[in-house]
Amino acid sequence: MIKILDLNDNSNDMEIGTANVDRVYGGRGGKKVAGRIGSDYYLIKMPNNLTNRSERPGENIEIPYNNSPISEYIGSHVYEIVGMQVHDTYLGFRNGKVAVACKDVIDNNKFDIYLNNQQSFFVDDNEKPINMYELMRCGKEVKLSNAIEQIVSKIDIERIKEMINEIPDSIISNIRKIYYITLIEKRYRECLLSIYNSL
Repeated sequence: MIKILDLNDNSNDMEIGTANVDRVYGGRGGKKVAGRIGSDYYLIKMPNNLTNRSERPGENIEIPYNNSPISEYIGSHVYEIVGMQVHDTYLGFRNGKVAVACKDVIDNNKFDIYLNNQQSFFVDDNEKPINMYELMRCGKEVKLSNAIEQIVSKIDIERIKEMINEIPDSIISNIRKIYYITLIEKRYRECLLSIYNSL
């Protein structure tokens, strides 16, 4: 079972929001606060509150906040399973909600290739949206096809299932675990594996 951290302000697990934690994080992916475990800085991401159904009648809103911290944790560990460099992540609770602590890699030179002046991979040179599935499927981008061959061959669905099932029930229910596993398996078999076999 994975360790769940206390991510509140007066935590024994982490220094949060103190004078010694002098970093500020922006972006639109949920509320963020700086924290530190030992000498390592962490970005603590909290879920956005969702508006209620009466304010947005056209949308299917059933929960008061989103599950982005859980998605961040699972996504990072899926990348880790296929052998990619990722930041360390921990799940925990802050102010009664599930949050994720992500290690800040800005001072780690091996991650410099991934740092904020990069052009988005989801638009082309003319700022038009790219259909990523079609781009991967067409095989015109040699580097992309090579990357697909390398990564898909390393995907271990059983290890991914084990990782998700190790998340405690206090974080996500068994039904939600089944949802994540089903979604990942479907994307793997019907999208990535299909493209991989056609290359």
